Amino acid sequence: QTPVKRTAMGRFKHEGVAFTVGRGGRAVCYMGDDQRFDYIYKFVSDGNWRKMRKQGKSPLDHGRLYVARFNDDGTGDWLELTIENPALTARFSSQAEVLVYARVAADILGATPMDRPEWTSVASNRLVYVTLTNNSQRETADAANPEAPNNDGHIIRFIDADKHVGTRFKWEIFILAS
Repeated sequence: QTPVKRTAMGRFKHEGVAFTVGRGGRAVCYMGDDQRFDYIYKFVSDGNWRKMRKQGKSPLDHGRLYVARFNDDGTGDWLELTIENPALTARFSSQAEVLVYARVAADILGATPMDRPEWTSVASNRLVYVTLTNNSQRETADAANPEAPNNDGHIIRFIDADKHVGTRFKWEIFILAS
């Protein structure tokens, strides 16, 4: 195994977590990692959050973490950050290490680097909104980050498959701040 570079820059930083209830009563949390060229994540609890609480389990301690890949055609994929993925097994020694160094794991899996994802919100119609505040260092635009440099930011919105617990989504640019 190649050791993971253990620096503060490699560690996951949550920001602007938005909670909702997905199919089957599962707790779903959307969040950004507020750095240039970092990622949008989703956590899905393993089961119905009410039942888990009755069993003395925190739904936030038992679940799966995903990172977003935005495809150019307006679709997207949630890539699971799991030690069971051979690409991550080659680099990490445990699931805990994958989660602590989620940024590095996201790089390995080919997630889409975003323009400082910060605040997230889930609307009553199941649309998820994420503000991307800016990225003056972006040299090349892509479909999900359409301006380079992106000094003013933008808002992206998407809707998840299977009422927030699926591994696919459809997305669009909602607002360009410029």
